[in-house]
Amino acid sequence: MFHNINCKDRILEWRLWRKTLDTMSWQDCLTEVNNSWSLAPRVNHYLIPDMVEDWPTPWELINDNIYCDLAVSLGIYYTLSLTDHILADTAQLEIYKTTNGWINLCSVEQGLYMLNYSPFSIVNKSIFPIKERPTFIYSKVELANKLH
Repeated sequence: MFHNINCKDRILEWRLWRKTLDTMSWQDCLTEVNNSWSLAPRVNHYLIPDMVEDWPTPWELINDNIYCDLAVSLGIYYTLSLTDHILADTAQLEIYKTTNGWINLCSVEQGLYMLNYSPFSIVNKSIFPIKERPTFIYSKVELANKLH
């Protein structure tokens, strides 16, 4: 995957991979994106949930190659947002503060699909164990300036 190669090739490889997502069904695209981002090497802390203005653009994220749990969700969001799938416009970040720490998800279609909850699996909101509302929700309105 693109996470394990040098910077110049990583950004190019990420672009080529994103283009292959356009040819997949929506469900296959979600599975591929979730599974690929599950392979990203993780660090404990990189991004702060309420400091969106400091978050990297998609290309900076791939260039930096530093992924905390929130950065992985952001990478999933960016990847989906840069596909041609019409339902990608329903993607948003949902960040939950729990007694065990933060849970960072990319939600699609009003929670029908929750990505980054568990590696290599997509969860439906109806079986999502947390019943509280997210502490932060970021949609394309809040993240639009990052995608230009």
